[in-house]
Amino acid sequence: PHVVTVYRTGMTDSGQPFIVMELMGGGSMRDRVRADGPVPWEEAASVGMDIASALDEAHRAGIRHRDIKPGNLLVSSHGVVKLADFGIALISGGPETQSSVVTASLAHAAPEVLAGQRPDERSDIYSLGSTLYELLRGHPAFVRDGEESIVPLLARIARDDVPSLAGAGVPPALCEIIEQAMAKDPANRPQSAVELRDALRRARTAGIAAQNTAQRTTLLGPDVLAPPPVPLPIAPPAGVRTATRDPAASAPTRYPPAPAGPTTPPGFEEPPGPRRGRRTNILAPVPIGLGGAAPALLRSPAARQTAGRSRPCSF
Repeated sequence: PHVVTVYRTGMTDSGQPFIVMELMGGGSMRDRVRADGPVPWEEAASVGMDIASALDEAHRAGIRHRDIKPGNLLVSSHGVVKLADFGIALISGGPETQSSVVTASLAHAAPEVLAGQRPDERSDIYSLGSTLYELLRGHPAFVRDGEESIVPLLARIARDDVPSLAGAGVPPALCEIIEQAMAKDPANRPQSAVELRDALRRARTAGIAAQNTAQRTTLLGPDVLAPPPVPLPIAPPAGVRTATRDPAASAPTRYPPAPAGPTTPPGFEEPPGPRRGRRTNILAPVPIGLGGAAPALLRSPAARQTAGRSRPCSF
């Protein structure tokens, strides 16, 4: 998905070769660096992951790019970076160029390529690491301004260590993986594009996490994020005796278990008859001093209403 699509190739009527490819309206990453300066490390790591995925697809197909550089990283109108210009790519099993001819860009060519050795997938990994270095610093690792001869450049690529990226604010994990990708010995580099992509992802994740922690520390202060201090035991002054606590004295009191069987006190006998289910007669108190009104109060409401009516007198 991160390789520029080629729709057609051929020859014109005048004998000139042509190629019809996907329109990338955002220019190249080289244009971006020249116009805006170094790229933020988060974006550079993401670009490296995308191009490493593109390289993995090409390597699986038996194709080695051999000319990875910022000028061949094209940007779409939506900001997607894709790898282009497989013009000097080497196809496994196809015709090979003379080993003494260097076809790659010198600033990003691997040391073994400049020495005339046959390139492999790890040579592309070196070129991608060198490309990421230029995105982060604004210039290739071993190029110096004002030099008219390429001899010093070739000597630095072959012998010198990769200049540190620490001054550019790049996280240490990302610096380490770029330096590893640009190792002089191919055996010390990531051995595949997938390995490089995964290492870049881990370095980016660790860098963002460290950056977020630093920002929270700046806003809240180190005391807020620090764990609470653990109190230290205080030794008694010299000559002062401290009371020791007896573990047996602080143990909970254990009572003997209750005896099994009935709990009736000795010498007590229950009266005969059932113990449960006996009905208790409740005596309703009758008001005293009401005289003849007491029976009337105990009557039903209907009886009281009938009793209150007047009855005819008989003589």
